[in-house]
Amino acid sequence: MEIEWTEDLETGIGIVDDQHRELFGRIRHFFAAADRRDPDVTLQTVDYLAEYVIEHFNAEEAIMIKHSYEGFPAHRDQHSGFIKNIYRVKQTIVFEGLSDELIQKLRCDLIDWLVNHIQVSDKQLADIQQKEVSRYKW
Repeated sequence: MEIEWTEDLETGIGIVDDQHRELFGRIRHFFAAADRRDPDVTLQTVDYLAEYVIEHFNAEEAIMIKHSYEGFPAHRDQHSGFIKNIYRVKQTIVFEGLSDELIQKLRCDLIDWLVNHIQVSDKQLADIQQKEVSRYKW
């Protein structure tokens, strides 16, 4: 299972879509390092991924606050859960190393979570923003 950006993942929120594309690239970079079984580079890419995830989630959450998005608490909790998962990934690599089973599990878990989150939660956010914009058009 590989992660690939497709048009059906677009939310219509320019900055969010741009950041999602970058996030997909960072996840590909992480798995390339993991597939080479290079623990130092893999850990560096986990940190690189975590930094960007936090930056991206902050941008999304600012949009939610700006539009008084009712789903903010649940959406923020999803973000927090993903960040905790990235932390667990790093701890697992540090203490257990890289194995085929771990890499395959991470590949499925990270990709499934991200794609599902975009297709469901982020698209709901996009719908709310579009309604907000439409309300102010003359």
